[in-house]
Amino acid sequence: MESLKEELESPCTEEIAIFEQFAELLDQPGWDYFVLDTAPTGHTLRLMELPFEFSQQMDLKAQKQQGLPVSQENQKIEALIKRLKDPQATAFLLVAYPEFTPLHESYRAMEDLERVGINIQGIMLNNILKQEECISAFENERWKLQQHYLSEADNLFAGPMFRMPLQPDEIVGLDSVEKLQNDIFNKNQG
Repeated sequence: MESLKEELESPCTEEIAIFEQFAELLDQPGWDYFVLDTAPTGHTLRLMELPFEFSQQMDLKAQKQQGLPVSQENQKIEALIKRLKDPQATAFLLVAYPEFTPLHESYRAMEDLERVGINIQGIMLNNILKQEECISAFENERWKLQQHYLSEADNLFAGPMFRMPLQPDEIVGLDSVEKLQNDIFNKNQG
């Protein structure tokens, strides 16, 4: 009972349970895409570290109890880690506003993910202003500032960048998603 209590009160028990569920969902047929939209950078990095930490804990536990086979949970986590590192199976896109702090946070996130063997396939730059829609002096100055940070993003990131225009409304429903998809990908070809 004490051992069970200790396991349940472990700081990453809930997160590992989420990852196990995530791994099971990935193995179910019928998915064209599976999007994991995470919280801000620090939370994402913590979430991405968990399977690696859990795997290490399970390896240590197996070493202490020599001769025990690797647990089924550890096999699931190892398979998930392998899949996360495989660019043919998993695409990682970072999303950032074209401003100093979000760009540099995203750059650090990219470096941290690369350290654990996960490569970023692209950057989504969000809420891009259209020059023709910037009528007032304030809007025009914001557009100029954004152009500076878009140029900085070009210097920071080597991979493809997709510019998502600022939308007048929330993106809700398949029609809105398809329209936004056309805005982003048709303008970014070539």
